[in-house]
Amino acid sequence: MITFKSSDVFGNLVNGSNQPTFFWEDVNTVHINEIDVETQTPSVIYQCSLIVSGSKIPLTIQCARPEDLEHLVSTLEYYIRNSRLAHDAQPGGLPYPTQGLRFTGIENVISLLWAGSPADKAGVKLGDRLWSVGKVANQQLDREDIEKGLSPSAILFVVSPADWDKALAAKNTGAVKFFSPKLRKVTLGL
Repeated sequence: MITFKSSDVFGNLVNGSNQPTFFWEDVNTVHINEIDVETQTPSVIYQCSLIVSGSKIPLTIQCARPEDLEHLVSTLEYYIRNSRLAHDAQPGGLPYPTQGLRFTGIENVISLLWAGSPADKAGVKLGDRLWSVGKVANQQLDREDIEKGLSPSAILFVVSPADWDKALAAKNTGAVKFFSPKLRKVTLGL
């Protein structure tokens, strides 16, 4: 059970306690956000929100460092898993929650990976680049084509950062005519 003092002024006015309580087994979703604040001194804030059945407002905790967020999420997942008889809460905040990953840029670099997600269990690593989905392609697919092929049991072809750099160096020195990095086949949902 979690009991905390809310900063919600209206909760204090309605029932006077301003101390919401919920049970770990009622947590439906753990939602993660990275917020980039664009000011004169840019900063990043990390948020972890627990969405609980029967609650209108999620419990949101902010962290200043990604390491703090990682420790917080690991701890929350442990308590949720224990209270729900080894069933995890659904990860949120990821564009592809059934795979547990986020990729960015025109080179489809894996920038966020949910621990214990299908992508993590299949061996995808941070910094890997998605090359294609379903079958090997002659060139790297664009983001839209990769998104169309993503499913909970998709077959991904990924390139490690080291293999990407080797292929790029070989192409730039003229050792090879075509850019063709070493691909690794990854099957989700196994």
